[in-house]
Amino acid sequence: MQFPLKDILTLRQSLADEAEISLPFTLSKCSILSQVIEQAIPGPPEISQRYLYEYLHLRINRAEDAEQTTYGLNAAYVEKLVQYVGFQGIQHWLTAQEGLKDRFYRQLESLTGIYDCYVRCNSGQPDLLKSPVRIYHNGKYTEMEMRGKVRTFTGKPEIVQGCMFALLRSDQDKQFHWVCKVGNSLSPEVIQYIFSGISSGGDPIGGKGLLIKTAHSDIRKCTNEKISLESLSSGTNERDRLLYAYFSNTNTTRLKISGVSTFDFRDLNAL
Repeated sequence: MQFPLKDILTLRQSLADEAEISLPFTLSKCSILSQVIEQAIPGPPEISQRYLYEYLHLRINRAEDAEQTTYGLNAAYVEKLVQYVGFQGIQHWLTAQEGLKDRFYRQLESLTGIYDCYVRCNSGQPDLLKSPVRIYHNGKYTEMEMRGKVRTFTGKPEIVQGCMFALLRSDQDKQFHWVCKVGNSLSPEVIQYIFSGISSGGDPIGGKGLLIKTAHSDIRKCTNEKISLESLSSGTNERDRLLYAYFSNTNTTRLKISGVSTFDFRDLNAL
């Protein structure tokens, strides 16, 4: 059966993500993937190491190099592969791929990639915090991932009236809500956003931030940094000067409530 090559490449990435292995596939990675698929969905046809390496590495790479638009695979094997990544079957998977052609899905698709995320340090110190952010398709929907020094936050973004909303949760009871201005743009270089969440001390906080597109392809190779605003103000790089101008005023970059102790009007005396 012939499938759009792009859809099979997306399926390959979904298989890798589900099994927590990285591309490109090797024989050893295909052995791991074969085992987890067979454990999750036993029965024929067998998704062997040889099949995965032959059809989802060697042959598909040749098809991509040849700029093919379609790619042939046995439907029974595809049925089992799409079930492993969470679909009911081929028809459910194909319908989802068609959904990606919707305008909002196309725009989300254009936002995929690795970004540098900048926010002003919540402590009030004159520093910026830079963290890597990844927006990607897992084969069923778009996901966003932000990697902090201690926690990793994930969520499913959606676009509503020109803004991308995302609730990013960690596995340690901490979360942030982002509203990013994207308009009708495709593949923007810089995205401005507003965030709200809780501090390490459990207080409500908010502010504005920036997502700046990078050329990175692997978020694991990106690092977290604390950057002095003073170093940006004295830099010769125009990007550094613009970052300084955007984040230098704490009154416009950070938002937090006053101290709370009595939970009545007396707390407002601290304003």
